Amino acid sequence: MLRLEKWDGPVDPESEHANFLEEVALWSHADPMETLVPFAEMVGLPVAVVARFVLARWAAEGSTSFLELGPAALDRLWDVCESAEAAADDESRLAGYRKVRDIIGWMRTSPQ
Repeated sequence: MLRLEKWDGPVDPESEHANFLEEVALWSHADPMETLVPFAEMVGLPVAVVARFVLARWAAEGSTSFLELGPAALDRLWDVCESAEAAADDESRLAGYRKVRDIIGWMRTSPQ
């Protein structure tokens, strides 16, 4: 049985996964059942089936994201680049590179 848990951190800013961990901390306060239950009822499936689909599809998203990057992911990558360039110093550019690398690294580790 899977129990959904909230998590607030702490997030070590030096962690190579800091961006992902910050997202986890942010989204862990949302209740996914508020979306899953009505959706499952609407399409006529058990909520556990829909939850499995959402988890499997999201987990596989990294491997399909190069084909289906979508506006949100593209904007996120672009914002990192713009911020680094606006700062106009090597330290900021290097930090931007690391953020983009982390995002791409996550995409590469998703199931193929």
